Amino acid sequence: MDLKYYICSKKIMIQIKYIFSFLAVVFLLGCPSVNIQKTPNPKPTIFTKNKLLLISLDGFRWDYLEMVETPNLDRFIKTGVKAKSLIPSFPSKTFPNHYSIVTGSYPANHGLISNHMYDEKLGAYYTIGPGATAVRDGRWYQREPIWVTAEKNDIETGIYYWPGSEAEISGYRPAYYKAYNPNVSWNSRVDQIVSWLKEPAIGFTALYFNEPDKQGHAYGPATSQVFEKIKILDQTLGRLFTKLKEEKLDIKTNIIIVSDHGMASINHKDVIYLDDYIDLDDVEVIDWFPVASIRPKKGKLEKVYHQLKNAHPHLQVYLKDSIPSKFHYSNNVRIQPITGIADLHYTISSHQRGSYSGGAHGYDPAHKEMHAILLASGPDFKSDIVVPSKENIHIYELMCKLLGIEPSENDGNLDAVSDMLK
Repeated sequence: MDLKYYICSKKIMIQIKYIFSFLAVVFLLGCPSVNIQKTPNPKPTIFTKNKLLLISLDGFRWDYLEMVETPNLDRFIKTGVKAKSLIPSFPSKTFPNHYSIVTGSYPANHGLISNHMYDEKLGAYYTIGPGATAVRDGRWYQREPIWVTAEKNDIETGIYYWPGSEAEISGYRPAYYKAYNPNVSWNSRVDQIVSWLKEPAIGFTALYFNEPDKQGHAYGPATSQVFEKIKILDQTLGRLFTKLKEEKLDIKTNIIIVSDHGMASINHKDVIYLDDYIDLDDVEVIDWFPVASIRPKKGKLEKVYHQLKNAHPHLQVYLKDSIPSKFHYSNNVRIQPITGIADLHYTISSHQRGSYSGGAHGYDPAHKEMHAILLASGPDFKSDIVVPSKENIHIYELMCKLLGIEPSENDGNLDAVSDMLK
């Protein structure tokens, strides 16, 4: 065979091989994954500082600890720091406040202004719940969470169900994460967190529990159903603390336990029916209660606003540019032209949607019923002390300090939580 012909043929065969390899990769990347476990970001093999575990107990009101026997949490508090309460951001809802905790930002600045919202520029809706795809779309997240800040600093992270953790944000994902599945047992979640903390390269982990929020909505706060779930949570956390001690991880792991908001009682009598005052054909109601996000149709803004203003004694109505500054709720396209805020214990609905009973949150954070918990223990925290109430936007700066990394843009202040540290 001619040597030139052989070399040319060899090059063609190599190029064909590379083309098929490339197509195979494209095909694999195009296949949907139910539960992505690992993001292939090369990182150093060891994290040398104390590790950090952030835990959320959704809907755990600040005063539940005084109402229920929680021996494991009591021991945790004795060895660490307890804030009188954790003050949520407005609106005091789940996704906005979980993302405020990990970004140090008010919802209007980090983008998740509610659990349900509409972005006119994107021409898209954000919803949560089974089958929701928007939660995995990084365009909705406008400031970076702690796991992105960590990954940017070559610290591997493992996130179990924290809101926002399924999306690629600023080009980064957690090294390890789970697609949300409420049916996974709490013990399985604990076992996975312990396994991640044993990894030498992992410096930050986060763990989410959807209780006692679920029971609070169904039965109302301070009910036997809520208390029973808290007891099980306490047992689960006790199992986590035991496992960390068995693995000798307790001496090099800082743990912060938070909740996103509290819970207030509601009943079917205290309902503000919007269609008693406006024609619902004139508007699109993006979100209902206790904060109504109202998008009037073209030419209907003034009419709808004046019909709702002072329409009900327990409903405060604002145009977008007149929302009180204390809410830090402006300058985001997702905040609709009219916002209605119900007084505590009241809900906003329509006659077609009906009334509600049980429990709700989302109200003005000034109401103590909306306050959450903030507990911390570990080698870098003081022990057996109680500190004043804290705003949840300060936790991000605290976590960056513990991990030894420079925080990204945020609204918090490390000085506000420095009294928790040794």
